Amino acid sequence: MLTHIAQFITYMAYSGIILICLYFIYKLFLCNTTHHGFNRLYLMLSYVVAFALLPLQMFFDNAMRQPVAHGRTGVSISDSDALSLPQWMVLSVIGIYIAGVAIMLAITLANMVKIARINRGGTRHDGNIVFTADDRFTPFGWGGRIFISEKDYAENGEAILIHESSHISHHHWIDIMLAQLAIIFNWFNPAAWLLLRELKNVHEYQADAAVADSGLNIKQYQLMLIRKTAGIKFSMLANCLNHGLISKRINMMLSKPTPKRSMMGAFLSIPAVVAVIMFVNFDSMATSMTHSLRPTTDWDETEWIIDGKPVDYESLEGLDPDRIKSITVTKDPKTHVIIELKDK
Repeated sequence: MLTHIAQFITYMAYSGIILICLYFIYKLFLCNTTHHGFNRLYLMLSYVVAFALLPLQMFFDNAMRQPVAHGRTGVSISDSDALSLPQWMVLSVIGIYIAGVAIMLAITLANMVKIARINRGGTRHDGNIVFTADDRFTPFGWGGRIFISEKDYAENGEAILIHESSHISHHHWIDIMLAQLAIIFNWFNPAAWLLLRELKNVHEYQADAAVADSGLNIKQYQLMLIRKTAGIKFSMLANCLNHGLISKRINMMLSKPTPKRSMMGAFLSIPAVVAVIMFVNFDSMATSMTHSLRPTTDWDETEWIIDGKPVDYESLEGLDPDRIKSITVTKDPKTHVIIELKDK
């Protein structure tokens, strides 16, 4: 069980390295462009690539790799050469990681419960609109519903509904839930948190663009955003009206469309991912984490040789004792058991 957890942590660390690379590509080449739909696609594909690449790589490697007869089954030739972390260190990492996952899962569930309570306690209006009782909270959208106070609805209802309806039509809440799932299991990785922030920024840019395209007075809308900066953000899982730097959102609304050639920067993610595959050895990382957790036996460091050919320990089960001519045991320093068979 502990070995499997250690392997999973290694997988999360490996995926986290890919996330970091993809995040820096985004910040350098895409985050200030007006191609919001493309940027959203890039961010979501970053999660897919980071977490799906290793399983796919292992699948194809296992399909093409020939089994190696060396020592016990499942022990790689490189195991003895890999750095083995002390058991206490591995157990500490496992304990800290599980605690972090538990905390993030609890926070996520608490936010979902909070939204559910507001939904039950609010007053339904016109289909997907829910009036909240507390005027302090900034309007937000989640799960196909718009949560707004009656005061905000009366004062700025049209602009807010266009903004939040854009979130709903784009299914932004699904993006956030998937990104939050990545944070739960990759909580130690700053890139996981930063990617969620960038994803929410893109969501707001798309919703702001919907308001700008609606024909409403954009200056009044921007003034409303400035006034809403003091409002309380309701939930980390929701698209709140006052998310992010308002000045940056206003500048984005006023920006001219970015040339399409700026999207070419996204293709630099390909060599970045290839570099991770080439220079980061997952097998070595996993061996370092799991080696000290393996149960040891007298045969773990033993090489078995029958008639000059290396074999695994399990192959001895079918060996007829009457066929054995001689057995020689040597230690130099690894133990070698050399079995010579009688001629048939």
